[in-house]
Amino acid sequence: MSLLVDNFLSRYPEHAARILHSTSEDVFLSFMMSNLECVEKIVSNMSPSYMARAFEQYSSDAIGTICSKISETYIATIFRNVKIEKRNHILDCLEPTKKKLVSELLKYSTKQIGYYLRSTEVVLSENLSAPDAVSVIESLSKLHSPIYVVDSNYSLKGTLNLFSLLKVRDDSHITIKTIVDKRVRSFKASIPLQNISNHPFWEDNKMIPVVGKTNSFLGIISKDSISRHVEVTKEPKETRSSLNEYIYFSELLWNGLQKFWGSLR
Repeated sequence: MSLLVDNFLSRYPEHAARILHSTSEDVFLSFMMSNLECVEKIVSNMSPSYMARAFEQYSSDAIGTICSKISETYIATIFRNVKIEKRNHILDCLEPTKKKLVSELLKYSTKQIGYYLRSTEVVLSENLSAPDAVSVIESLSKLHSPIYVVDSNYSLKGTLNLFSLLKVRDDSHITIKTIVDKRVRSFKASIPLQNISNHPFWEDNKMIPVVGKTNSFLGIISKDSISRHVEVTKEPKETRSSLNEYIYFSELLWNGLQKFWGSLR
């Protein structure tokens, strides 16, 4: 029976979440504590408002256990639905690094890109050995974003060069710090949402890492995640230039057609 449940949770987490959504917070907690390996898949499909109500009722240990399995960006989304007077108490249930990152994420408003971040599949410490890094990557069921590397303070150091990693995959004396690609561009989380389309490298990248005030890695921003929130406008000068070019070439085409028709008479 347990195997059937595990298979169902792994293959259809959104359906499992829909079923659990109709249960009480106590039933949900009991189920999660019995299926810790599925917490991330289930919780990410639960509504933030449901999770907020649950967090307001759970013990510190329960909150800490569940939050250890889910990303900082989704924890922040849940916390935005928690009553203000209970938020600090629940924050204290998190381990120090998560508490620091979630606390910073909660500072950003809907007018800043820090509000719309999502997590990546994995973030690696620069002190991780090459064989251990390979093991982590091989355990992933999917990888849709670059692998970001951070230091002990969770500051963004760059992206992992997978080709270089494969060359040293069996050398336990090498840490990924030596094979990090430091040529990474990032946004500050405080950037106004409406200004993001003006950045020169925004058009060339589907997703970009976002850092906080002390360069701490907070998550990534993608075009898909903010497209409905951003009104993309062109600069007036560029618009006039494009219009003038259109008129100019239209006149050239029209004059060319007139000469062609005249030659046929």
